[in-house]
Amino acid sequence: MANARRLYDGLSELGFQTGPTASPIVAVTMPDQESAIGMWNALLQNGVYLNLALPPATPDSRPLLRTSVSAAHTDEQIDKVLSVFAQLGQALGLIDNQRQRVSA
Repeated sequence: MANARRLYDGLSELGFQTGPTASPIVAVTMPDQESAIGMWNALLQNGVYLNLALPPATPDSRPLLRTSVSAAHTDEQIDKVLSVFAQLGQALGLIDNQRQRVSA
């Protein structure tokens, strides 16, 4: 669960809306379908594979990006995912500059 907590906390600190608790599946709620598809595609193009879930197959009819994390993931892999989320979230206007976390 340490990796799940690390990814969940990192995405939350960046300003992404995540679910209520950390778990091996971390869902990031997107504001609309267009943003969700754009972010999902950009993440794939940058080496981050995750699942896109669109209404009506989502809670509250809101689009989700669903990440899966396990104990097998390294700190470097999680840092990479957080870095890519930060860069793309900023570029696509999904998060603001002031909330972006600097990775060591």
